[in-house]
Amino acid sequence: MKKDDTLLLERTIKEVVHELGHTFGLIHCHVSNCVMRSSTYVEDIDQKTIHLCHRCRKTFEEGAE
Repeated sequence: MKKDDTLLLERTIKEVVHELGHTFGLIHCHVSNCVMRSSTYVEDIDQKTIHLCHRCRKTFEEGAE
């Protein structure tokens, strides 16, 4: 897989996880590397991880109970 393809796949996964987070009731987060942080620019997506921060994970887990 070419580097550009890998980057596109990473960005797509982050955005899918982000939108699924909304589906499960999560709102935008202010933690810079949380997947639930709002992305205005493509560079914002690159700064995020595919993971929820501790607060968002806790909110998600409490909603699942």
